[in-house]
Amino acid sequence: MALITLEMKSRMLGCPTTVKILLPNYRDEKTHGKLKVLWLLHGATNGPEDWLLDTNLARYVCGRNLMVVLPEALNSDYSDYSVFANGFNFWDFFLKELMPMLYDWFPASQKREDNYIAGYSMGGTGAMMFGFVYPELFGGVGVFSSAIRDVDCLRPYRSMTSAQFRVEGTDGKKFPGTYPPGFNQKEINMIAKYPTVGDFLDSPENTWDRYIEAVKKGNLPPILVSVGSKDRCLARVEKFRNVAESLHAKDITFDVIDGYVHEIACWDIAIQRFLDFFKL
Repeated sequence: MALITLEMKSRMLGCPTTVKILLPNYRDEKTHGKLKVLWLLHGATNGPEDWLLDTNLARYVCGRNLMVVLPEALNSDYSDYSVFANGFNFWDFFLKELMPMLYDWFPASQKREDNYIAGYSMGGTGAMMFGFVYPELFGGVGVFSSAIRDVDCLRPYRSMTSAQFRVEGTDGKKFPGTYPPGFNQKEINMIAKYPTVGDFLDSPENTWDRYIEAVKKGNLPPILVSVGSKDRCLARVEKFRNVAESLHAKDITFDVIDGYVHEIACWDIAIQRFLDFFKL
């Protein structure tokens, strides 16, 4: 394998950024020189180095006709943060800048069936966001230690402004949050960066509603959801499973990895299972 570190100044992000790329030394001639692509996302407070230093990712993808792209997203939730400094618009960067650029620069296939997206924790949410809103771009989605976000507590407050939510969002009785009681500061910032709560609910970050919409349209790619049996996220994953079953959703598989909490050792196993599941 070859590891490429791409340092670039992004127009969409308004600042320099780093993208790590794993490339095979040899390509399968049957594919006419084109590589499949795995867009692999990291979690909050971390970066692409987690995948490279704390898992055996490079060994797992060695010998496969696969290019792995690991972008640096900071704590952006893979969304557009226009209220931060000059703006840090990762959603636009990924779709409008990074993907077209790498398809142009590298021998990467643009076919849906050759592109996959996955990530852990915040990165799992990012994979869902891109996969649910643009299912035509990906042949498969991997969600590790993450799940659709229950937003029912927000629905009565669609008209609440960002400023109001910043004040009231800490009320654990009104807004129980992802892990009750209450939303944490990162979640409050995630919601309050939108003009109103309703704007958040209408955004890609409302993965609950975006998933239901995508299932009803019938164009979702296969999804693999993996979580540790001791991860506090397991309850969210079970709720995700219930929603999928109520919709009679097809091509979604739930995989519980015994004995693990919210940790990189679990995601090291999850990425192996993902590669095998999709026969990459």
